[in-house]
Amino acid sequence: MKDFIDRIQSDILVGDGAMGTALMSLGAPEGAALERLNLTDPEKVSAVHRGYAEAGSGIVETNTFAANRYTAAKYGFEKDLEAVIAAGVKLARQAVPADVYVAGSVGPIALYDDEELSDEEKYRIFAEQAALLREAGADVIICESFSVLADAEIAVRAAVAAGLPVIGQASFDGEGRTECGASAKTVASRLRDAGAVCVGANCGHGAVSVIEAVRQMAPLGLPMSAYMNAGFPSRVANRLMYMSSPEYMGRRAVELAQSGAKIIGGCCGTNVETVRAIAEALRSREGAYGRVYSVERRKTEVAAPFKAAEKTIPEDCRILTELDPPTDTDMSSFLAAADAFKEAGADCVTISDNPLASMRVDILAASAAVIKHCGMPVLPHLTARDRNKIAVRSAILGAHVLGIRNILCVTGDPVRLCGSGGTGVFNVNSIGVCEMLTAFNTAGREDNPDFAVINPGVAFNPGAASPESAAKRLRKKKDAGAKFALTQPVYEPDKFLRAMEEVAKAGADMPVYLGIMPFASFKNADFIHNEVPGIDVPEDLRTLMASYSDRADQRKAAAEYCVKTALALADCVRGFYLIPQRNRAELITPVIKALEN
Repeated sequence: MKDFIDRIQSDILVGDGAMGTALMSLGAPEGAALERLNLTDPEKVSAVHRGYAEAGSGIVETNTFAANRYTAAKYGFEKDLEAVIAAGVKLARQAVPADVYVAGSVGPIALYDDEELSDEEKYRIFAEQAALLREAGADVIICESFSVLADAEIAVRAAVAAGLPVIGQASFDGEGRTECGASAKTVASRLRDAGAVCVGANCGHGAVSVIEAVRQMAPLGLPMSAYMNAGFPSRVANRLMYMSSPEYMGRRAVELAQSGAKIIGGCCGTNVETVRAIAEALRSREGAYGRVYSVERRKTEVAAPFKAAEKTIPEDCRILTELDPPTDTDMSSFLAAADAFKEAGADCVTISDNPLASMRVDILAASAAVIKHCGMPVLPHLTARDRNKIAVRSAILGAHVLGIRNILCVTGDPVRLCGSGGTGVFNVNSIGVCEMLTAFNTAGREDNPDFAVINPGVAFNPGAASPESAAKRLRKKKDAGAKFALTQPVYEPDKFLRAMEEVAKAGADMPVYLGIMPFASFKNADFIHNEVPGIDVPEDLRTLMASYSDRADQRKAAAEYCVKTALALADCVRGFYLIPQRNRAELITPVIKALEN
């Protein structure tokens, strides 16, 4: 078999997919030390490797991500650590053909209960794991899912000392930065200096974060690896579900290859079908960017209109537009967007709260800046993900002091899994935030009849898989004090009206603001459909946009489609909630003008 370093210089390797996702789909218990299955249920592990190789993987990773001395002690298999690692390599080697590379997986050390380890201790732990992987026969070591650059450097240096080629990977947000703020270019440079022969990205915020990281790394001219999540996870029935289709992941794999990635595979939420789609997509475009090295084996009736309640909340606002706070301290573009929204005809801006669990300027600081800058009414989103009950109450107090009289109560997107280094709080959900806000209003009125209350608003998804369950949940929000609702983006009037029928049956009627999200291009719509939880872009809209080659025509077609949907439902809602991605006013201006006319 060709030397690994020579291979990644000349060819593109198809990677495998998620190990944890695959094992749990085969019945492995969630939250357990999955590495122990190398000894206790080896057939499950072998089946995962076998499936990925048959789907086209040219390199597979061992089930040893957390098989280190520290984690083994926490889970009670410290005495079996060497056997677990040896079995992990052996199972991979025996399950795949001889022309498939076996990469020993090394993940971050998960610290518990505020424990700390010195850099020397971390190095010893990583060095032992890497040495055991080499002794067991791994071809290469892959250090992955690191969110702290210093830890990634330590792991790579320790792995290099074992004498095998090392792939160094970190996890990034959509802007190409780690949780600790290091840019992808900096990470690549530092891991190269630590001895990695290949640098890259995995996990993070879906395919978009991996693509952005690879784009930033590319100028360094290093071989790059890219393992994408199947989108950003959505919480369904207390489980994290990944929404991106295999076909979408295949298209994203082609983009990665065009950007120079030499190893392309999947991370959280991906499976055999994902890897097969990636391999097929890359092979179909072979020659455009190099040889691909993979092992080739192988009409509904419309319901009656729902009538919204008479009272408008927020006061006198018909058109709301969403505004995302900046990811750094430069507020200029953020405030310029607020000006543009106001000029376009928006009555109020809603301010998102760390969307997709990514770091941004605090909502109250952002709200205060908008109020001071252009005097527009604001509707900040208040999530329970990042705040305990004390912090939620503090935010409510702060909002009242700023003169904010409407708050959107939301649970918040889940924190990503791999290499996060942080967890969500979730002391309460959106219903709990509503209850706390209602209690705040009640207490204020008890002391002062003229106390200015803060109206709780909530989110509602009329496109939920179970409209009946969504309506019942909206009723719970109403019982908790909710006064109005903003919907997820709506593209299908029939589906919306059927959902509103269920709302009426559940007694959850309240003023509704219809979510409208235009698209910048077909690629943008394709990304939203596959990677953003809770938003389904109809196939006819995606097909319509794809029929145009020019992005401007694609954008115009999407805007016209959104306007048609909004006008069809104008008599059924209190107002419209426009969501311009990346604060781009040009995406929503034609929609606002059409609605005003």
